[in-house]
Amino acid sequence: MEYSLDVVQKQIKRLAKKLPISKYDCLYGIPKNGVIVATMLSKELRIPLTDKLNMNRKTLIVDDVIDTGKTIEKYSKLYDCCVLISKKPKSRLSKRIKYVQAYCKATEWIKWFWEDEQKDKEDAILRQIEQIGEDASREGLKETPSRVVRSFEKLYGGYKQSPKDVLKTTFSSRYDEIVLLRDIPLFSTCEHHLLPFTGICHIAYIPGKSGRVVGISKMARLMEVFARRMQIQEQLTVQIGEELVKNLEPKGVAVIIKAAHLCMAARGVEKPGSSMVTSYVYGAFKKDMSARQELLSLIKL
Repeated sequence: MEYSLDVVQKQIKRLAKKLPISKYDCLYGIPKNGVIVATMLSKELRIPLTDKLNMNRKTLIVDDVIDTGKTIEKYSKLYDCCVLISKKPKSRLSKRIKYVQAYCKATEWIKWFWEDEQKDKEDAILRQIEQIGEDASREGLKETPSRVVRSFEKLYGGYKQSPKDVLKTTFSSRYDEIVLLRDIPLFSTCEHHLLPFTGICHIAYIPGKSGRVVGISKMARLMEVFARRMQIQEQLTVQIGEELVKNLEPKGVAVIIKAAHLCMAARGVEKPGSSMVTSYVYGAFKKDMSARQELLSLIKL
């Protein structure tokens, strides 16, 4: 969602009307976007800005967006706070966060008129490189931020894809036995440590009464939709299976994933060579042991 200068100015005016001006003698903007909002609000309210915080409770804290809420919660313990946009329902906000101008869906990305989206993404990567202790200006790292941003487009491309769109085309058939696509290479990212986990995925289903089947490539694409996101393996397995159930109405569905996690090998417990297996079974594969045994024998071929 993009917010132009005109839209932001209107939001500022609406917010200003809600604020009890006499209660505050200065505004403090949370770096960095909060500073811009505070500057615009300062001109509207004719209340000065401050770049230093003290125990003066007459200071109003200003920010642009509440995402997770952690930043604003930190300040709201001592000060009143206001924001232009909240991605969290008001009922979940601290009672001290009194002035929230608008609410938008948590999935929406906020883009302000003053932001250069590409540059901001690259700057975020650059700061991470510097925090690691590296010199981001040295020859080998100069282009790394832009390379990482481009790689993210592939690694997390699943957020821009719809599983419903992948499975929308089906074909009629008289086939009523197991359909199995096995050994699908899988690449995903652990949401806890942002480290990769890789392995193979097996996807199987038994067509339902309608006999509808889906193109073989669509099964692999469905896995990609969910794998190309921040994930945990258990959730990924269930998401693939549930989507097949919902869209194909089959007699049975099974998803089995075997993957190795870099967070297990390179950090923490440091156990390279270990792998985790997760499964989702539905319908015939859950209730009929002969169908399950047939599936397992086909996977072992």
